Amino acid sequence: MSYPSVQPPGASPTPFRHSPERLQQVQDLLAQVSYCRALNRDQSLFEAPLRMRDGRTTNLRISLPPNFPQGRPGLSIIHPIQHPCVDTTGRLSLSSLDRWPSSHIRLVDVVQDAFTALSGQPSYASPVPSRPGSAGFAQDRAHSPDRPIPGPGRLGQQSAPMPRSFPELQEMSLQELSDALTSPEAYTALAGRLVKHASALQVSESMRTQAREMAENNLAQEQVMGELRNQIAIIRSSEYAAAKHSFDEVFQRQQTVLDKLAPSSLVAALKRAVDESDAASEKVYDAFQAGERPVEPFIDEYTKLRTIYHSRELKRLAAQQMLVS
Repeated sequence: MSYPSVQPPGASPTPFRHSPERLQQVQDLLAQVSYCRALNRDQSLFEAPLRMRDGRTTNLRISLPPNFPQGRPGLSIIHPIQHPCVDTTGRLSLSSLDRWPSSHIRLVDVVQDAFTALSGQPSYASPVPSRPGSAGFAQDRAHSPDRPIPGPGRLGQQSAPMPRSFPELQEMSLQELSDALTSPEAYTALAGRLVKHASALQVSESMRTQAREMAENNLAQEQVMGELRNQIAIIRSSEYAAAKHSFDEVFQRQQTVLDKLAPSSLVAALKRAVDESDAASEKVYDAFQAGERPVEPFIDEYTKLRTIYHSRELKRLAAQQMLVS
């Protein structure tokens, strides 16, 4: 990018002076590349909208060195993408740039090569009929930076085929058609309406294509699903029954072990032991009351049984307390 020389305070700015060859190549660029515009006063930086092959939009930026056309121009895109011609910083590498400078290669050719590599086709500005006022309109379209792009599909790049006829044009009068050819505002409004109609056709065609691809994919998966169903049937008829029986046995053993090791099972076992020791001591006491046992053997046996009873009862109460907490 070139910069104007610094002027002393109060001095009038020095106009930019470029070689005739540079001016001619810049003029060709603005006239032949759709919606290309200069970003600065000295026309060393340009930008043109670009639609990628996958439908995404970005801007192609063209930078001219101060010694252009002897110096090689630089091309880059605003948002870097993964492409063989684009490096990680967004700069483009083209064969036409590698051969620069050459008398057979011009700036507009390099830009068209970039459009072809990134979008699949060049971005030529649409021709304007040679009628009164049409030349001025073409120049205005090339140099006006504020001219909107009519719709997502530019006139120089159409990802879907345009219809053969436009009913809107057939319904227009000769005066309206003449205004569209001579007035930039009328032309932009008409192009916007036509491109909206073409965009609707493009969306419809895209949806039909996606639906067809999904249907083909579903049909392709039908055979795979049939094979899987057959495998499931074979497993259920042979391996499944044996595996299910083995699983049930192991699961039952697991449940039995878990039931024995459960805290509630431990408390219940302690309760049964307490009741047994209590019943045994009561039986000894009843025998003593009936005169069936002497005093000394009764005291020893009864004391031993009651000691066992109280020990088990304390264990049961402790386990019950732990289970509650």
